[in-house]
Amino acid sequence: MRVVLNGQRLATSAPTVRSLLQAVGFDPRTVLVLVQGEILPQAEVAGTVLADGDAVEVVGFDGQCLALP
Repeated sequence: MRVVLNGQRLATSAPTVRSLLQAVGFDPRTVLVLVQGEILPQAEVAGTVLADGDAVEVVGFDGQCLALP
């Protein structure tokens, strides 16, 4: 599947937002995540299933997009 992560197209086999974050090196506990422009509550990160073409933004708590590690 392909997603757009912080503006970069990315092929991934990660089924959930949490697994995507872990696969690219982000700690899901320390970032804010938006999927399709909507803030994803921390409690939903582990269970939110990704779909092909989803736009995922990962930001620090200062509101700035984070560079991929």
